[in-house]
Amino acid sequence: MILKDVERRILFRIIRHGRICESGRHISLEDLLKGMRSHQIGEYKDAVEDLCQKGYLGKMKKQDRMDYCIYKDMMEEVIPILQEDEKYARFFAVKIL
Repeated sequence: MILKDVERRILFRIIRHGRICESGRHISLEDLLKGMRSHQIGEYKDAVEDLCQKGYLGKMKKQDRMDYCIYKDMMEEVIPILQEDEKYARFFAVKIL
């Protein structure tokens, strides 16, 4: 599956922080979007919703906010895609998942 650059960045951040649904760890949308450029926040929010609809991310309501995580079986599909991208390849070269 072809992922947009915005979607790749979101998936990388979730994987890097270890937010896997089966482990019970989630990340709020506010924390997920921290450090993103303010003029692109809308684009990133849309990308998060697209990833949920495609089945990559799970979402659940926690403390009056939506939290997100990546499904473990989808990580096997996403990691090779991110390894092909030069921006993220170094992370996976050193980190053993």
